[in-house]
Amino acid sequence: MDDKDCIDLIDVCYGAISSPSEWQRFVDLLTEALNADAGDFVIEDYASGVADPLGSTGFDPTLRLTYDEDFLGHNPWLSKLQKLPRFQAFSNDHEPSDFERSAYFNEWVRLACPLRVVRFNC
Repeated sequence: MDDKDCIDLIDVCYGAISSPSEWQRFVDLLTEALNADAGDFVIEDYASGVADPLGSTGFDPTLRLTYDEDFLGHNPWLSKLQKLPRFQAFSNDHEPSDFERSAYFNEWVRLACPLRVVRFNC
């Protein structure tokens, strides 16, 4: 992605803050920019057991239900994120050591999702 595309994407993201209908456009553009087959931008509410999608593209809608029912709060990546110090970036270097052995990976990511997926959680 070149600098102009990146700046345009940031502009769409900032625009979505005041116009929530723009989140879908943001997810579509980011998914395309990252050459992913699917993208998801969600707010996960563990108290209610629901992952509220702000924008989603390339997913079978029934997959949202299986994620919410079976894996909400059990994503090993999110456990690592919760332990991350403030203002520290998260990268693939932080992948949980047991990620590929987790039920989340083997029963949802590997079997239910396309190979190139981008998922953003808040």
